[in-house]
Amino acid sequence: MSGFNGYSYELEISSGGVNYWGHTTDPAPDFTCCFARHGDFTVEQARLGTAFHEAGHAVVARLAEIPTVPVEIVADPPCDTCGASRWSGRNEAVALNAGTAHDTLAVLAAGVQAQLLWCEGLGPMTAGRRWAVEIGGFNDQGLARELCTATAGLPDAGWRDLDYGPPGLFPQPWNWGYQQQRARQALLGQWGYVEKLAVRVAGDLRVSAEDVAAILT
Repeated sequence: MSGFNGYSYELEISSGGVNYWGHTTDPAPDFTCCFARHGDFTVEQARLGTAFHEAGHAVVARLAEIPTVPVEIVADPPCDTCGASRWSGRNEAVALNAGTAHDTLAVLAAGVQAQLLWCEGLGPMTAGRRWAVEIGGFNDQGLARELCTATAGLPDAGWRDLDYGPPGLFPQPWNWGYQQQRARQALLGQWGYVEKLAVRVAGDLRVSAEDVAAILT
């Protein structure tokens, strides 16, 4: 862990041979082997939580009128040290310029927010579990940073690098906390669709674009 700006913690870790970089809303717990251990999920919960993460992306993308794509999750090898179950997922081939940059950032933020909302339904949220879920969204943060950088280079765009500070009274589109808030509100309004798609993804592991569209219609 390095740095605290009064709102988020910057973190660089290596877990399972993969390097991760991003920001979390809680400081890192005692880190012994892999971030999945701190989620304290059963094998079934790890699979379902990943499905909710990907369903969150898909639902908010649908609201933003971004073309629907296949959704899938895959089982990763369990942690060699603690045996924690690990899953990963993706919404296949979503181009960062498929929608407006403003809405695409909310779509990227929606995965973690959907998984956190699902976690809150399991019972009291521990800091370690929230931290582990947010680590699982570091690739999404990386894409968000790329998008902000690309947008900042456009003439008269006025964008900055992805901002991890507090949203403030007049939040800017490149503020990550603000985009998380937008994603969470959108998900709350569409939670029935999120649940329906997540259960399907958790069961089938891969859902075609046509079936995703049918579920979300």
